[in-house]
Amino acid sequence: YLEWRYGQTFPQHSGGDLERPGANNQAENGSKAKGSEAGEDQSPTSGGGQTLFPGNQWPTPATMRAAAGNRHLPKWQSAMIKKTADLTEATQQTLKPIIDLWELLKRWLVKHWLAILLSLIGLMLLAILLAFAALLKELPWLNWLLMHWEYLRFGILPLHANGERGARQYYKAMARMLSVYDLSRPQAANTQEYLKLISRTRKELHPYAAGMTALFEQARYGQGPIDADSLAKMRGLYRETYRKLD
Repeated sequence: YLEWRYGQTFPQHSGGDLERPGANNQAENGSKAKGSEAGEDQSPTSGGGQTLFPGNQWPTPATMRAAAGNRHLPKWQSAMIKKTADLTEATQQTLKPIIDLWELLKRWLVKHWLAILLSLIGLMLLAILLAFAALLKELPWLNWLLMHWEYLRFGILPLHANGERGARQYYKAMARMLSVYDLSRPQAANTQEYLKLISRTRKELHPYAAGMTALFEQARYGQGPIDADSLAKMRGLYRETYRKLD
């Protein structure tokens, strides 16, 4: 074991010369060979007589210190083995909280695997539904249906909110109506840039779009809240825009 993992295990003099095994050792080795031929299980031994267990796993610090105590090892090799044992022990103590936490996490995962699986499936379904809803918003026929629903709600039946929220509803409804007729508002465009786009493309809509834009900006940036008369004006401009486009 020490020969293949830690170095030579043969007995040595202090000068480094190998000792010649005596007759007793030869007899002992002969008896061990006979025992092996007879099918007896023999544990490999080192020069110091310690039973060692070679394998693929990293040895424990206690095993390395025991191997370093072999009197036949050179001093430098024994010192290196002891330093390796100290380093291994320090690393194990440092990583022990992380290893304990990992074991606790594995036990928790084993215990709650069904709940975790159902949660992941639910998140996947939610993501699919959100993506499907975003896709529906881009469909022309859906915009057409929403445009007529909003005209029924805000144009024919004045079921709008009060104040700034109502102004937002009318301006958004006008933008949706124009998007059905290929006048979508660019995402990076502000209200004035969108108004210029409408004026260049459909000049007949400029008075209505300009009035809606002015009232919408007044509701957002004005000194006071927008009143019911201003919302009524926005409703009238919205209805006129619908008639021009229809």
